[in-house]
Amino acid sequence: MKTISIVSLLFFLCIPLCTFASNTGTLSELASKSKSAIVTIKIFGPNLNKIGSGSGFFVGRNGELITSYHVLENAHKASVITSMNREFSIVAVLAENQDLDIVKVRVSIPKNIIYTLSLAKKYPVTAEDVFVIGSPLGLSQSITNGIISHVPEEPACSQKLSPSNTIQFSAPISPGSSGSPVIDYKGEVVGIVTFMISGGQNLNFAVPSACLHLMRVLPTPLPLEKWSSKGCKEKSLKAMSYVKKGHCKSAIVAFKDIIRITPNCSDAYYGLGLAYNAIALHSGEQDKNTILLNSLVALKKAVAINPSYVEAHCELGYVYDCFQEYSRAVNHLKTAIKIDPNYLEAYVNLGTVYAHMGRYDLAINQVKILKAHSASSMAFPLEYLIEWFENMRSRKISTEENINSYRAPHSNEKNARKSNEGIKIYEDKNGTIVISE
Repeated sequence: MKTISIVSLLFFLCIPLCTFASNTGTLSELASKSKSAIVTIKIFGPNLNKIGSGSGFFVGRNGELITSYHVLENAHKASVITSMNREFSIVAVLAENQDLDIVKVRVSIPKNIIYTLSLAKKYPVTAEDVFVIGSPLGLSQSITNGIISHVPEEPACSQKLSPSNTIQFSAPISPGSSGSPVIDYKGEVVGIVTFMISGGQNLNFAVPSACLHLMRVLPTPLPLEKWSSKGCKEKSLKAMSYVKKGHCKSAIVAFKDIIRITPNCSDAYYGLGLAYNAIALHSGEQDKNTILLNSLVALKKAVAINPSYVEAHCELGYVYDCFQEYSRAVNHLKTAIKIDPNYLEAYVNLGTVYAHMGRYDLAINQVKILKAHSASSMAFPLEYLIEWFENMRSRKISTEENINSYRAPHSNEKNARKSNEGIKIYEDKNGTIVISE
């Protein structure tokens, strides 16, 4: 009887910590083997609220995992769900290439349960059979198959991603599939799902796995939260410069482009709201309301992603004030102050809302708070506004008292009242006083 060595036995058993062999097999066999290396990625915001999901796959026995750059770009925390439904945290970013939309991270996971996939070193060929395993719309371990529809002559390794320089494939994908491996019938990853073109039929695109060697290895692994905050902020700051220069339409295009690539970028939604607000200031009344509604949508999205976004809460207070929804305006401004008691603009906006409500006592309190913060330059315009509204109110009350001493509120007979002198006074729809005996 032929003896089998321990090494051979472990090979045939294919215990965890193995890389799947590159032997051609049926779709069912290959999918069954491959899915153990593929995970669902859950993305969390600053308050640990779930803000998105994606897919990824293990490539190293120390928890190294590949996914799309944009999946993690705005994540404050993230975890992976394995095929065995166990959850582990992504703890650090190891390498990146934003132009190619790929990133390598480390997952805190026991080595003995890691399965990995092999990366193809060559580009696939047109019409080659492939399949994709990922988490479309959060549905983990979902498998679709198709073919390689097109391989460009010059794939994306040396240039920014576009439909013309990436691998096109026909296996159906959906939001949440980003980061999924595109696997050939040898069990090797030939591409990483990156984007699709909506409105077409299975126009799906992947970064060639042969390009992964172009990821920039970080000198020191960065904690995920620290890494994710830099990319979105850098691009948003650049777009914000358009707002400061008065080029708000260009800013809107830039912010929308950031959001398209990074759907969970709260800074981009905040900047979009600011740009709309700036345009609304110089618009007619009819256009102004439409523009402010766009701002409202953007700013609400910013605080949904990041509930602690002080500036976004403050701008929401301003927009709700414009719509005369004062209670909502006050709530957002008080939230901003609660998060950061030193954010003085929130006191100015809150005082303005109170002035619009006619609550001058509360508005004056905001002035006192600003002066206590040695912010007289911010308090003075608010004081002037309060004084102007109080004067307007006093004049209105005085006028109404004089008129009401001898007129009725409506211009119809049943609402007419008779004065002591026997004179009937009416007020028509235009405010004109009509007197008759």
